[in-house]
Order: sequence, then structure tokens, then C-alpha cells
Amino acid sequence: NAYAGGNNGVMGGYELLPNPVPASQMVYDHVARAIEPAFGGDASSFPATVAAGATHTKTYTFTLPAAWNENKMNVIGMIIDPSGKIDNASKVKLTNSSGLVEQALNQAVFIYPNPTSTEANLALTLMQESLVSVQILDTQGKILATKNYGNLNGNQHIALNTGLLSSGVYLVQVTINGSTVTKKILVQ
Repeated sequence: NAYAGGNNGVMGGYELLPNPVPASQMVYDHVARAIEPAFGGDASSFPATVAAGATHTKTYTFTLPAAWNENKMNVIGMIIDPSGKIDNASKVKLTNSSGLVEQALNQAVFIYPNPTSTEANLALTLMQESLVSVQILDTQGKILATKNYGNLNGNQHIALNTGLLSSGVYLVQVTINGSTVTKKILVQ
């Protein structure tokens, strides 16, 4: 644990524990069981140029070991820029492989313009009727705004009022049928 001993800053009390943190004192929550296709990602998974609003699909296959309980698992997808910075991430509940594929392929979420000042647009492409809710959070995870949009279908454009937010980075969490996509937005 890089935070044990306090060398890398505050981390919820772990910085006060010895390095390595004793297993009996470690809390395992949201721990990666596998990283696919590799820790550094897949440089060929995304085209070099993408038009705003365009959709791109990449399929990966992973066989869960029989001892793993898929009811307690999520799949986290990330877009990592060439410098290694995570541009975007999405979490999908792993209930069965076909459900995961359907959810991942049947939804698209985009925010524009980004950066913004007074208003951003949330564009959704929903292939089926889906229950949609949106939360805006600060980088500490504090919920600043929340709205349930009910059942939506097709192409949707939702205005996000950012005019009351101070300059900085915020997270927009879009929940579609229980699966959450998190997008970063910069308010100037």
C-alpha cells in the first residue's frame, strides 16, 4: 500500500498504518480482480480521430473463474489518454455476460461543450426505454445536484445548468437502468 506510513499523503487513515498494511486491518472494497486487456490499456481500442457525437465500439472477452461470484462484481471501463490520464470511466454491474454486452452497446453518453461556463449539454443515445437519473458531484464526491428523468428512449439532449458552480472540475454521474457512467466536466 503506497499510502501506508504517510509518504504519499492522506488516505482515510491508511497513512497511519505500517507499511505494508497488515491484512487483518485492510478493507477490501472495489479491488481489481483482473485488468484486461492489460494494465496500460489497448492503444488500438480507439481511433486516432473521433468526431463529436460519434459512436465507437470495441469488444473484449474474459472468462470468469468458476470461484468468482459475479453478483458481487462490476466491470469498470476507462478511456485513458496517451499521457496516462483517465479521461472518462464507466461502471456496469456484472450480472451475466450477455446483459453486460447489451448495456455497454446500447447506451452512449456525451457532454458538450467541455469545458463550459453556464450550461453544458448531456447527449444520450438509448437503444431501448431506460430509466435515467443524473447527479453532479464535486471531486470530493459531495452531491451538488440530482434529477431523475424517468424513462427515456432514443436520442436525448438534457441541459445541465453549470452557471451556479465555481470554476473547477466536476463529475456528472449518469445512471441508466442501474448502470452508472461518470463523466468529468470542467467549469470555467
